[in-house]
Amino acid sequence: MPAGVDKFAHRICAEYIPETYLTTNDDGTESVSGIDGITPARWNLKCLYCGSTRGAKFQCSATSCCRAYHATCAAAAGVLVETAEDELGFVSSYQCRFHRPRRSGAMYLEQDQSIVEYASQLKPGQSIQARLTSGDSDTPFVGTVIENCRSEETVSVELATGYHALPGLN
Repeated sequence: MPAGVDKFAHRICAEYIPETYLTTNDDGTESVSGIDGITPARWNLKCLYCGSTRGAKFQCSATSCCRAYHATCAAAAGVLVETAEDELGFVSSYQCRFHRPRRSGAMYLEQDQSIVEYASQLKPGQSIQARLTSGDSDTPFVGTVIENCRSEETVSVELATGYHALPGLN
C-alpha cells in the first residue's frame, strides 16, 4: 500500500510497527503514515525468523528479550501479537514463542468456551496461527482455513508450507 512518494509498505507492517499507522486519503484509499518517525534502530535489527536486516522490525515485549521480527514473519515465527485500546490509543504487545503464555493442554481446549467460540467462527480463506502439540513439542504454525466442520469440531488448514493439517478444536 502507498507509504509516500515512490514508497510502499505492507498493511501488517503499518499495524505492527509502533511509529506507523494507516490514514485514509480524500479519495477513500488508505496509505501508511509515520515511516519517517521509525527509529533508526528498527532498521538495523536482524529478523530472527528470516535472518534479513532489510525493513523495519519490532522486538519481543518481554523485558530484556532482544528477539526481533518483521511483521510479515511474526505469525510464522510463533509471535503472539495482542492489541488493546488504552486512553492514548492502541497499544500492542509482542511475545516471541519463548515468552508467549502457555495455553491449556489440548485435552482441555473444548472446555474453554472462548476457544470453542473463536474456532467455530473461523471462515475459509482466513489466516490463522495455531500450535501443534504432541509429546514435548509445542510447534507454532501459520495456515489458511480451508474448511470449518463445526459438527465434527475440526478445522481443515492449509499450512504455509503447502501441507494440510486437520487439528481438532478439542
